Amino acid sequence: MGLGEILYRAEGGVDFRFRFVWISASNTWRIYILDGPSYNGRNAGAHETHRLGLPNNPYICWAGAISDYDDARYIASIWANATMVYIRTGRFPAPPAQRTNPADRSVLAGHSENELRAALREGARRNRHNGTRPSTYPVGSGPGQPGPIRRLLERIR
Repeated sequence: MGLGEILYRAEGGVDFRFRFVWISASNTWRIYILDGPSYNGRNAGAHETHRLGLPNNPYICWAGAISDYDDARYIASIWANATMVYIRTGRFPAPPAQRTNPADRSVLAGHSENELRAALREGARRNRHNGTRPSTYPVGSGPGQPGPIRRLLERIR
């Protein structure tokens, strides 16, 4: 799994994979949906499934800023479980009254909120070039210098 990614097993044993990105301009976490089950014929529109960024970069639609990483993990877990209910019944339920945070078994576990925000800023994703090498190197990452991925990993260690 890549940096910022978490695997969550929803009700029924179905796996979802999310990427958490800190967007400093909005002071919020964004939760990208990387993998999940098929909607099995249910309407997969943005409104019905509570997703934005369709079709290429879907992320969880949530009212208000998500300013805490624990809240982001919790929101990802309840969205995944609500998605399973929607697939089964056709209705997207409200969040549960009782909050329980999912276990974090990702490489992000054990790091402070500030470390996570620094390592997973939105701008870091923009520097990817679909596996191709840029013709010019970003400042501080030319030949013989650590690249952006290595610098990110060093920030969270």
